[in-house]
Amino acid sequence: MNADATKNPPPRWTLARVRDMHSQLEGRCQAEDCGWFGVFDLDRLIDQLGPDWELPENVPGMVCGVCGASPVKFQLASLHRDEDGASP
Repeated sequence: MNADATKNPPPRWTLARVRDMHSQLEGRCQAEDCGWFGVFDLDRLIDQLGPDWELPENVPGMVCGVCGASPVKFQLASLHRDEDGASP
């Protein structure tokens, strides 16, 4: 591993950072036969968990509401911005 990478690890993804980067938090079931996909309400999560809550790759104990499988994996997506910088 590069010595510089250990001195300056990449910043952690928090709920506030997702919001500040104008991204949305999505989840996808990892079960082969399911593939459920959903978008999380970021403002509600910040209200419940706080802005500094760090995103794990998989949430322990979180199961898919459709098939009951675990894990559900988080992913980020950039929100489209118009020329004025506003979301649609």
